[in-house]
Amino acid sequence: EEVAKVAEAEQLDVEKGEVREDSGQLEEVEDIDIAGVASRLQKYNRPEIVYTIVGYAGGIVVGCLPAAEAILFGFITGNFYKYHTGQELLDVNLPICLWFIFLSACSFIGNICMGIGFGVSGSRLQRRVRVLVFDKI
Repeated sequence: EEVAKVAEAEQLDVEKGEVREDSGQLEEVEDIDIAGVASRLQKYNRPEIVYTIVGYAGGIVVGCLPAAEAILFGFITGNFYKYHTGQELLDVNLPICLWFIFLSACSFIGNICMGIGFGVSGSRLQRRVRVLVFDKI
């Protein structure tokens, strides 16, 4: 019977705010205002909005790359059915293959923008929050 209680307590839904304490009894946890917490974090991170936007821009670029690669790969694969000589394939697919070099450059720049943008803004936000926490202690 005690094992059944423990098993039942472990299957609790965290989103409902139920928590199993050491005593085995359940306690209702207060609802956290996630919108309020997010708005306060955005307020604390407002001085680094430029870095955050740079990170978002890099994320958009990197997020678009797999779709662009799939389109280019589809063009190359489709050309194998349209052209039959090696020279025709080379002439048609060479510009498409050069686009892959452009995509790799976009990936390089996008990942650097994400790393710098989110890294700088995240570390500075962490520093501000750490100062606030230690002031409260």
